[in-house]
Amino acid sequence: MQPNIPQSAIRNPQSEHHVYRKRIRGVRMRWFGSGCVLGVVVGVFITLLASALVVTQMPAVVQSFTGQPDVAVVIGESYLNREAANRINGSYPTGVSSITLTGANIDLKPENRMDLQAMFHVDAGIANFQISAGARNELTVQGGKLAIGMVGEPQLGNLNLPLNLLPFNLNDRIKQAIDKVNNDLLISEINKSLESGFGSSQFSVQGVTTDESGMTIRLQRGK
Repeated sequence: MQPNIPQSAIRNPQSEHHVYRKRIRGVRMRWFGSGCVLGVVVGVFITLLASALVVTQMPAVVQSFTGQPDVAVVIGESYLNREAANRINGSYPTGVSSITLTGANIDLKPENRMDLQAMFHVDAGIANFQISAGARNELTVQGGKLAIGMVGEPQLGNLNLPLNLLPFNLNDRIKQAIDKVNNDLLISEINKSLESGFGSSQFSVQGVTTDESGMTIRLQRGK
């Protein structure tokens, strides 16, 4: 005689396997959900950290402006020198007779200074020679664009040739050449880059400030 065993007490392997699969699925879903939440939290933390780094870097530059700019563009001195070297490419015609630019070094300084140390090749007929010239430049804003102007006279390097033997006034030619380099090469390229990047009809330059490592340009959206 077999004992009367209740059906609820009889173990059903298939049913237990079904319950086990549901439990495993539930554990996996909890792990997946926890992973998603953790990923979101980490992403938000990284975003806030990056924002904090930007905020701590920018105010020292932007605070020198009056009001809050719509866009502040920072251009490094090293970038300006690389771009100038690429444009010169060993020889750049200045548009001034007998004077060719062969090299340039931009030196940014506080108080909106963008000094230039240039190397020129001079074809004087009786002699061809290289001469360096330094210029103290000042950045301003005119008509919604950057402008540059030389302060004082250029400082010429040593020349082993009497100036009175030259068929022209070397100081005047070098001054004209620096003016051409400042406006036709340096500041023109910066303004073109700003226009192509932001649109001349949408943004205009409202201010500029400089330090030893770069310049910060304030752009305002037109109304």
